[in-house]
Amino acid sequence: RLLGDLPRTKQVDLLAYEKYLQARSIAGLSNRSQYSAAAELLEAALAIEPDYVDAMILLRIIVNDPVRQAALTQKVLELDPQNASLKAFAAVGQDDMAMAVALLNEAAGTDPTNYMVLFNGARIAQRIGQLELAIEIYEFLVARDPLFFWAHLNLADYYTHAGQIDNALRSYERALELNDRGGNARWKYGLALLINGEPERARVEFELEPGGEYREHGLALAFHDLGRFDESQAMFDMIMVEELAEIWPFGLARAYAWIGDADNTFHFLEKSVEQNFLLMGGLGRHPLFYKLHDDPRWMPFLESIGQAPDQLERLRLEIEIPD
Repeated sequence: RLLGDLPRTKQVDLLAYEKYLQARSIAGLSNRSQYSAAAELLEAALAIEPDYVDAMILLRIIVNDPVRQAALTQKVLELDPQNASLKAFAAVGQDDMAMAVALLNEAAGTDPTNYMVLFNGARIAQRIGQLELAIEIYEFLVARDPLFFWAHLNLADYYTHAGQIDNALRSYERALELNDRGGNARWKYGLALLINGEPERARVEFELEPGGEYREHGLALAFHDLGRFDESQAMFDMIMVEELAEIWPFGLARAYAWIGDADNTFHFLEKSVEQNFLLMGGLGRHPLFYKLHDDPRWMPFLESIGQAPDQLERLRLEIEIPD
């Protein structure tokens, strides 16, 4: 009675649990070519334990079939209407940051040690300006699971945003050791090198980036910083094609912000709000936009998207990181 209700657990067949852990390890490395193998492991776990909620949730993340995703979501809701993992995923998909925080806090209250709750909680924390909390969560996650590629990669991003460049570079290097073709990690590493004043090293990393538009984006910035302006403009011409400007305006906003073209930056920021509002989270501390901070349009723009410092201070995540 003194402790209140104890957490509820469900015993799971050990073979099903083993298959789930194997699938989770594959998913953690974010090697999409192996996702089919992970899905097979999860389907096998569900054949043994048809009501294995954790396996359903992980399968729902890695399968591409929307019908299968919907069926898995519905089954989880039937078995566990207050499932913390689903609430955490619902939170990161919310445009309304107050709703996102409320959902995440509910999830953390239900299952505070759930790695999906912590992982997505850090993403919400970054979006609402609690960057130090986001970093603390991911430091815990990579210590708990050293092979969790996305935790290393996101931790590196957040170190970069916080100005901890040495830590960021080490985390990017660890992420690249785990998966050198996933998550546009080469491009992100190159951006951190640019911010650190190393454009030639950044250029080398951008050349290795497998994503074509990301490679060209990075090279446009590296060539600019190296004083190779004709080559930089050629790269800008490649990423400024109409189709890419429509589907990736935030990338163009970042590029123009870095080279100090404020007018084009604000043009593409406005397009970014229309195209994918969630990318705006944490914009006030994004290092590629530092050159805009003295522009009279900067703070009104942050206010228009709910990212001004006083607006973010009203939103607080309630996550306690396990010992």
